[in-house]
Amino acid sequence: MKKSSPVASPLEVDRGPNWLFVKLSPGRSKSDLAQLASNLWEIVDTHFVYRLVVEMDDFEALPDLVIQQLAELRQRLEDQRGALRVCGLRKSCVVKLENFRLDHVLHNSATRASAVLGADPARDSLPTAHFYPKASRHSAATPPAMSGTAAEVALTR
Repeated sequence: MKKSSPVASPLEVDRGPNWLFVKLSPGRSKSDLAQLASNLWEIVDTHFVYRLVVEMDDFEALPDLVIQQLAELRQRLEDQRGALRVCGLRKSCVVKLENFRLDHVLHNSATRASAVLGADPARDSLPTAHFYPKASRHSAATPPAMSGTAAEVALTR
């Protein structure tokens, strides 16, 4: 469902299951940018959905004020057990996040779907741990003795 936000410069808002998606465009006034965290907070609070993906495909450069506002909003969302993800940033914008040392908290994903899933190309290449219940030789009527190990870890790619 697409809606316009109640802020001065309308933002395009899509709602998905448990997530909101906001398309942010460059060219907003400095006063709009200074209120970005507040405006986005108003949107998530109105929808009672505290998981937000900000789509930033149109940004050639990432203003310092936008970075500051997104960092502020991320903290506020996490305080509500929510999440902030960004997607569509160009390489130069990602480098700027790295320079601010915020790339580890403002993860950039290629698409909104990968942002929701938390897909991170750097981490996707690492093995992930899967837990498998320990095979039991006991029947349901006879519980096994407590061995201290409830699961075995198998690393897979």
